[in-house]
Amino acid sequence: MRDLRLRYTYEQRLEFQDTITVLRQYIVPILKERQKNRCSACFEPLVAFDIDHVLYNPMATLEHIRLLCLPCHKASTNFTPLRYR
Repeated sequence: MRDLRLRYTYEQRLEFQDTITVLRQYIVPILKERQKNRCSACFEPLVAFDIDHVLYNPMATLEHIRLLCLPCHKASTNFTPLRYR
């Protein structure tokens, strides 16, 4: 599956983010169980975390997102919340 991150406009990406926010209450428990409540990158226990999109694509599934601790998310994506860019 292709990463379409650069294909979408800012407004479309905000819409994607809003959708993930609505679904977060369902997604997080599944990801925590799958990752055994550990960061997907450093494997430290998750205390504060973010959902990381491995790729941006409307056809993405749970296999294309993961939970990362805040330091790993910042390091892997140069993370700045979309609303503050």
